[in-house]
Amino acid sequence: MLSVLSKSGKTADGVPRKRARPPLGKRLRAWWEGYDLDEDDAGGDDDAGPFDAEGGDDAEERRAAGWAPSRLEALQTLFGEGMAQCCDEEAMERLTTPLGLDETSRVCEIGAGLGGYARYIVKETQAWVTGYEETPELAAAGHQLSVDAGLGTRAAIEPVDFSAFEPKQKSVDAVVSQDAIFTMADKKAVFSAISGILKPGGQVMITDYLLSENVVGDSAVAEWAAREPKPVHLITLKQYRELLFGIDLNVRVCEEITDDYKEWITAAFADFAARLTGTEISSELRNWVLEETEHWLTRLRLMDEGKLRVYRFYGAMPAE
Repeated sequence: MLSVLSKSGKTADGVPRKRARPPLGKRLRAWWEGYDLDEDDAGGDDDAGPFDAEGGDDAEERRAAGWAPSRLEALQTLFGEGMAQCCDEEAMERLTTPLGLDETSRVCEIGAGLGGYARYIVKETQAWVTGYEETPELAAAGHQLSVDAGLGTRAAIEPVDFSAFEPKQKSVDAVVSQDAIFTMADKKAVFSAISGILKPGGQVMITDYLLSENVVGDSAVAEWAAREPKPVHLITLKQYRELLFGIDLNVRVCEEITDDYKEWITAAFADFAARLTGTEISSELRNWVLEETEHWLTRLRLMDEGKLRVYRFYGAMPAE
């Protein structure tokens, strides 16, 4: 039955009206500018432009500063302790469960960030995980978080140059990677290393960003890539599948998860926005929070426009 809204804040049949909330971007901008939003701000588009409260030069300086402690703190402020990206427990569970890991399993993570997913795997399955991260500051901070959690051996995070990655051959039961390989230029070398490190029958579970076929060379994508904290080397689904088949991987799942991913991003930032009221943080941390917010909302916009897509791949190497 259709309910008609009255000016009293209730529907015509006496049901309290659900109060509208301003769009996520507006709430974050209001927090940044230091003003309150009311119900009149609830409508409209969430397209007020990028956050750059202190001018383009300051934003460029923050990116040039690399992975400063305040930036690492900002990531964890947004996504939770030990997390360098948007990935909730539902996402991690969906990646981990099909692998059937246990205390005898050895796992390699490609692009470990701050090691949050590696520690999740250990806690949920008791497997042994080595996470490899190309950014030294992230690797050092991630390993210290593992040490602090008493998992310095079971969830070790090590720095590595993926263009020259030479892991011990046939040494792990599974390779996992979350949204990391799109930042690596020599993907053929990365997948060759994955092939080499896996035992016969070893499993692969990957999520990654892909470029839609019809937007190669798109200026909006190029502008986003230039602002990302790591270099961006996007390829299409066709090219990605060729790399997977090139290492003789038996690909069992090739699934677009863009809509799910968008929900995870929105939920993470909605949770963060809900925690903003009355929050006092340093101006430096606030700068980094808004810098990270800007590029995540830009990612979301490109996904909405169909230019950036997220896929999950699952497969296994041939058994000897």
